[in-house]
Amino acid sequence: MARRPSTISVVSFGSSKGVAASLKSPTTAQASLSPSISVSKLPRSTSSTHPTNTLNDSKLQDEIVDLDPDELFTKCTIAEVKAKQVQLRADAEAKQEELRIMVGERYRDLLQASTSIIALAKSARRVQAALDETRTAIRDQEQPPEAKRSLQASKEDAHLQTLQTLSAHIKLLLDAPEHLWRLIERERYFQAAWLFLLARVVHRALQADEENWINQGISILDQFPLIQRQWETVSQFRTQIIHKSTLSLRVFDRSAEETCATLLTLHILDSRPLTDTLSTYLAQRSKTLSSLLSKTNDVAPASTTQTSTAEPSKASRAAKTSLHTALDAIIATINTARAVFQGDPSLSIRVLEYIQSDSTSSSTAALPTELRLTTQTLLSTLPSSTHFTLLPSTIKSYKPYVDLSSPSSSLPPSTLHQKLIAWFSEAQKSLGSAAERWIGNVQGIRAAWGIRCTVRTWLNDDKGKELQESEREALGKLVDGVVRNRIVEICKEILGDAERKFEEEIQRAMENPSELEASSPLNTLYKPVAVPSSPGLGSLPSIFDKHFHKYRSTIQQRLSPSLIGVLNKCAEKMKRNFNRIEDESRDDGTMIAELYEIYRPEAAALCIRILDLLSNSIDHLIESYETISSLIFIARIANDFASPSSAFTQNIGCEENVARDFRDKSQQLFDRAISRWKEHTVAHAISKYVELVSHLIEIKSLQLQPTGPSSALTGALFALSSAIYSLGLSHHPTGLKSLVVGVLRTFCAAFANVPHPQHRQSQTTYDLALLRKILHIWEGQNSDDGIAADMQVLDKAISKAQSRPDSATALSSGELGLDSPIDEYLARTQLMLGMLLPQATPPPPSAEKDSLPPLLSYGVPTIDAQFHSAVKLAKPSARFGLLLVENR
Repeated sequence: MARRPSTISVVSFGSSKGVAASLKSPTTAQASLSPSISVSKLPRSTSSTHPTNTLNDSKLQDEIVDLDPDELFTKCTIAEVKAKQVQLRADAEAKQEELRIMVGERYRDLLQASTSIIALAKSARRVQAALDETRTAIRDQEQPPEAKRSLQASKEDAHLQTLQTLSAHIKLLLDAPEHLWRLIERERYFQAAWLFLLARVVHRALQADEENWINQGISILDQFPLIQRQWETVSQFRTQIIHKSTLSLRVFDRSAEETCATLLTLHILDSRPLTDTLSTYLAQRSKTLSSLLSKTNDVAPASTTQTSTAEPSKASRAAKTSLHTALDAIIATINTARAVFQGDPSLSIRVLEYIQSDSTSSSTAALPTELRLTTQTLLSTLPSSTHFTLLPSTIKSYKPYVDLSSPSSSLPPSTLHQKLIAWFSEAQKSLGSAAERWIGNVQGIRAAWGIRCTVRTWLNDDKGKELQESEREALGKLVDGVVRNRIVEICKEILGDAERKFEEEIQRAMENPSELEASSPLNTLYKPVAVPSSPGLGSLPSIFDKHFHKYRSTIQQRLSPSLIGVLNKCAEKMKRNFNRIEDESRDDGTMIAELYEIYRPEAAALCIRILDLLSNSIDHLIESYETISSLIFIARIANDFASPSSAFTQNIGCEENVARDFRDKSQQLFDRAISRWKEHTVAHAISKYVELVSHLIEIKSLQLQPTGPSSALTGALFALSSAIYSLGLSHHPTGLKSLVVGVLRTFCAAFANVPHPQHRQSQTTYDLALLRKILHIWEGQNSDDGIAADMQVLDKAISKAQSRPDSATALSSGELGLDSPIDEYLARTQLMLGMLLPQATPPPPSAEKDSLPPLLSYGVPTIDAQFHSAVKLAKPSARFGLLLVENR
């Protein structure tokens, strides 16, 4: 970049004369020689930032000032002088560059400072000249005549007052848009309408009094065209105020005073009759209500069969919130309409009377502050309110025109009543549809009932009490109906789901009989239950209760089949829910009675469908001759339902006659199934007896002189005992007792009719005597006449067997001695045949303190007697003699 030529040039040292001439001139030398260059010691660097160079600059400047050119040429050679010339030029260029940088940075500041100084100087001179002129004018002024001065002052004062009044008019028009925007943003539409009407009056005053202004020397149209343009801007606010105020009626949580002010805005600004303002108000509230009711609760419905411990769920909370908002909108709409338009006089009429009457009258003193509006109070709230005091009194006392005698300024009570009834009916219909949609997502009876209780509480609070009794009751019944329908649907879903699971389990059990062994009471009833661990010290009582209920429920599940557990849980859940809603009910119980009236037929229908399902299953199993395990499984379920202590019938909530009929029919089903099982079991036992007897005859292992019942009978009786034990009815002692008696009677009748071999009549006599002994034991604990008849049949069979002695030995009845061997046999087999023997009454306690009651109810077997095995055992092999067990 080309460097700008320096304003300071260095004298050429082309010759020694030039150098001497330049050094002789002090000015030239000072301009050309840099004070930062030493003559004796020339620096290697021309940088001005080094501190040593700065110190040398001051010393070198003094030396150069006192330097004599002749002495320089005398002491230095030509080469040294030229070198010093070069150094001096370099220093001069460095100083020039530093000056350029300084001027470039500070030139603008210097120019501004110089300009300001010059302007200050000129202003000071003008002020001084003005003061001198003023002083001279004051000295030269003469006193005018007194009358002439006062006349001129009065004219000037009148003109000044006119100008001030005009400025106040124009000021109001100029500031009106800003004030209107602020009032609209603050939703003070009544004040905005009043200000708009006031601005229109001011504009008309400026145009209508054109001649008066001209008389004052002012032409409004010619000199102030701004007035018309400004009014065109202000006039656009009328539609905005009407539109905004109409939309604000949709907000339902406003006070009655604010709503009244908004409705009067439409009445005054839009010239609407009060009847139309009410219609507009209700129409806007209908839009608000439609918007609220159209909202959907974005909550996925959960399964009703899932036990929820975190009620109310999200769906119930959302339904409560939506219902609360909708009810608030309806209640606020009705209450606000009555607060504004109802009364003698109503709030709206009192405000209109206040506008036309004196504001200090006692009849309007009770109005709220925000409704006692005047032009003076409106202007006092605006900025620059002191300037508006210059307005004429006709404007400051302006009031909107209201004709109280006109029908448009009144609202008959009948019209108000009809419109509110019509609007309330439509709102009630819309709310019913929305409530069904909202509550339809609620899962759980208690959650739905909680919504009903909450709504009742809302209707009885301060806002709800302002409604009429019929309106409050209508809203309550509407919600009650929706909640009742939802609870009924939930009940149907719970019952239907339990029935479906019950049917699926029965179908699976019938298709897979092998799986029933795992659920048999023999495998589950006596399996130990894990005892819950003891909570730590300082635990709450609820923790102990939780562990206890869990342990008890586990035991209860062991006592009932898994299928019954499904229905028991369903019934327990229904009972718990209904008990809960009864506890939370605070009314006369009409709603609870209606729920029971609807629910009980559904519960009765479930009982009927369960009986039909069990009956069809039993019929199918009996007709198809399938495995007896499925039939036992169904019979065990029917027996549990037939029990008076059945948890299902106690908790399902159906009527007593229905529950009794259900138990009776369940007992009939159980009897049908057991009858088929009894036939199968007895036939199996008889066939086993015959098979064992045939086997003994085949291997020729019959005793010629038997000492007790045969092993074949023992095997048959053991088969009966095992079959009865496999039923799993040990926790039903009453039913088990009659069942055992029936099985024994059937077996005895069948055994008596079995053709016994002629050569083993003695053994048959012992077998019959054993059966008679067992029936005799049962006869002492049962008053059934059939046992005596069966004993007579056995007596005849015994007599018949004794009348035909076998060929080997002829034994008389006395010689046979049946009682003692039978008692000894029962003592030895009482544990094996435990299910066929009743529990004997324990003997009275002994006098000895240390004696204990016997564990064996039918006596202790004789120890010294010869051992006779109850069943036929295989003979030991000869190989065992080689083991030399005795020597070992």
